[in-house]
Amino acid sequence: MNRLFKIFLLILLVVAIIFSVWIIFAIIKKPKPVLTEAPTNNSTVVEDVELTISATDVSDSALANDLLVIDKQMGDLNKYIAFAEQALSSVKTTDQSSEKKNLGVSINTLKSMVDSEIAQKIKNFNDLLEKVNLMKRISNRQQNSLSGSIQAEIDELTTLKKKIDEEVNLALARADYQEIINSYKTYNLINQQAWILLAGDKEAEILSSMNVVGGKVQLRMENLTGANAITIKNILKNFTSKISSASAKSKSAINEISLLGAQGAVTDLQSARNDLGTIIKYLREISPK
Repeated sequence: MNRLFKIFLLILLVVAIIFSVWIIFAIIKKPKPVLTEAPTNNSTVVEDVELTISATDVSDSALANDLLVIDKQMGDLNKYIAFAEQALSSVKTTDQSSEKKNLGVSINTLKSMVDSEIAQKIKNFNDLLEKVNLMKRISNRQQNSLSGSIQAEIDELTTLKKKIDEEVNLALARADYQEIINSYKTYNLINQQAWILLAGDKEAEILSSMNVVGGKVQLRMENLTGANAITIKNILKNFTSKISSASAKSKSAINEISLLGAQGAVTDLQSARNDLGTIIKYLREISPK
């Protein structure tokens, strides 16, 4: 009995030793908290914040922030111009090779194809309509007219989809498909008009931003003298000229739905933005604040 008891104690001792070793091992291997390193010059930090332009802060950091705001606005504008150019160059109607190819498909295949095409166009129009309704710098008449045209096109595409979905005759389904092809011209024209007006609206927004920043730059220049002041004033004069030119072209883009006007305004705005960047760089170097 004594022997059995000793064996039992020995087993308990071994178990206790094994458990203790396991605990120590777990503590040693416990992962250390990960420290977040400060971003280096080679790292990219993306912050989901809305940048805005201060009307009164003329410090170096505020002016640098102002340039970031304008750059973001210019990025949006360039995308709108690209979409307008794409709409202009789009094929006005589906090309003949595509049309002939589709004549030999079954009615179910034709319906599936049409459903996919219409669904995509309706989605594009809904996305466009959302942007149009957010425009702030074009007339209510233009905005309402464009919104109405987009909504009418959505309604027409929806009706065409329902019509072809319910069709049981292949010949009639093909005729419905031809009607959809014919509607692409209107689709492209509305697309083009919308993106031109969106570009014009964005240009007006950028002009407003640049005028604010230009005023802040002039405040910083009040006490500057010498050659540096003359250099900056000359750049500012060119900036003002480009702003005036961009404003006239932007108004043409909006009033005449002119892609050429919108494109011309972009060129002037980019030049004005470059001038602002140069001026702010000079100010930071010779009169830091």
